[in-house]
Amino acid sequence: MREAIRTFCDITKLSKEEIGYLLGFFVGDGYIKKGKTQIIFALSLNDVENGILNKLKGIIEKTGKRTWICKRKNKSIQLVLSSKELVRYLRETLWFEEGNKSRTVHLKCLKHSKDFLKGFLAGLIDSDGNANRYAFIITISYKLGDQVIKICNKLSIHTNEYRYLTSKLNLARKISLWNSDVKREFIPSIKLQNSSWFNSKRRKNLWIMDIITEMPQIFTFSNIVKKSSVNPGLVWILLNDRLINKRHYLKKLKRGIYQKTSKFPVSI
Repeated sequence: MREAIRTFCDITKLSKEEIGYLLGFFVGDGYIKKGKTQIIFALSLNDVENGILNKLKGIIEKTGKRTWICKRKNKSIQLVLSSKELVRYLRETLWFEEGNKSRTVHLKCLKHSKDFLKGFLAGLIDSDGNANRYAFIITISYKLGDQVIKICNKLSIHTNEYRYLTSKLNLARKISLWNSDVKREFIPSIKLQNSSWFNSKRRKNLWIMDIITEMPQIFTFSNIVKKSSVNPGLVWILLNDRLINKRHYLKKLKRGIYQKTSKFPVSI
């Protein structure tokens, strides 16, 4: 009788961004089978159509491990693999209680590279978030919510937060990421890449940045950058090396979020 050959899971073959994505997706929609070394990722049919399944499967197979797909009666799909090494790595990097992962899971520390943190955010967006009109992440783990905000601050991504009670009376935190910051940092999320607003905004801002690069003497902190030919109704202004929309600035100024300074006059 032929013996089964056990393959070793070599995580060092993955980039920091891919490791972060794998951990982020596990935090959102993964779990370890109790008493075993099986890791299961839960996906929907939309994830299959959008290409999230192929990306996740490709990252895992880079480590030398094989995966198999199980179809459930509720029209969901499970991506399953068995690896002692990956289970050990997950337990070393993440902290969560057995049987109560959703409410307790979080990173043990935030001392990771920028690429790792970008991948981690992308994994969270593709599993426990979305990117229809804007990118957001929903979690009922209070510590994870705090860590997401800290990670966004490290990456210079502004966030807004909304809290509400779920049907099971859990306190959920919906953390929204500013579109302009997400687009500038290029978070490698499949849902972001498939969203129409991400692609259009990205093209427009790249066009404006090209103008600034070609004619830098025209654009100062006290002048209008340019009326965009893509959308003539928008006036863009350069503030602290960021492109700010005039209408957005005036709205935030009334709420006290932006301060009126001589470098950025309101009377334009």
